[in-house]
Amino acid sequence: MTEAESRKKATRHSNGKGGDERPAPLPERCLDQLLSGFDNDGVDRAFFAGTKVKSNFLCSLGYGDASVLFPRSPRFGFDEMARII
Repeated sequence: MTEAESRKKATRHSNGKGGDERPAPLPERCLDQLLSGFDNDGVDRAFFAGTKVKSNFLCSLGYGDASVLFPRSPRFGFDEMARII
């Protein structure tokens, strides 16, 4: 694997960590979506031309139409999944 391929792979895998940096708590009914696999070069030309900034992932924020949104799935409580030892 070349250095360029390694960098691209490492960058792509770092997207999951970006999810930890999302605004929290989000306002009621506010939705967020992390996006990767887009045209990074096109985004960089459109928004970061003349800078050293490079895109890694996009995060879209918005409000969904409650009449067509899938309800949030149930979540386990802390005591159901973990214990302090």
